Amino acid sequence: MTEEEWFRFVAYGDPSHVSVGRLPETLCKRIGASTTLIRMRHDYALKSAQKHRLRAAHFPMLPIIIECGRVISDRERHLSFYWYENVVFGGWLAATIKCNEPGTELWVATFHVASAPEAKRMAKKHGIIREEKL
Repeated sequence: MTEEEWFRFVAYGDPSHVSVGRLPETLCKRIGASTTLIRMRHDYALKSAQKHRLRAAHFPMLPIIIECGRVISDRERHLSFYWYENVVFGGWLAATIKCNEPGTELWVATFHVASAPEAKRMAKKHGIIREEKL
């Protein structure tokens, strides 16, 4: 999606949900998902924009965070991704995806700016499933 499409999605809920990428099969198995497609609902995007103060320019980072970020599992059926982006935003970004109970859907549960201590603490506490890809 373009930044303009993300802006329209976040601001107006047009459409009501979007696809943000695909989860590798190995990570799907880890949380019991039978699908690789990751989607985001408008209300979660709006929360990210309002509560976490993300701009439309942050949202195109979601597929990169999921594809390349450090992965931890801090809750059942959840995976959290941490990515240090130092070119545009200059800091850590975090996204969590969750799998529904039947394992048929993957949804973005949160997307926010993370602090370096948070990224370090979460990795130490829960262990790293996958290191960042450079």
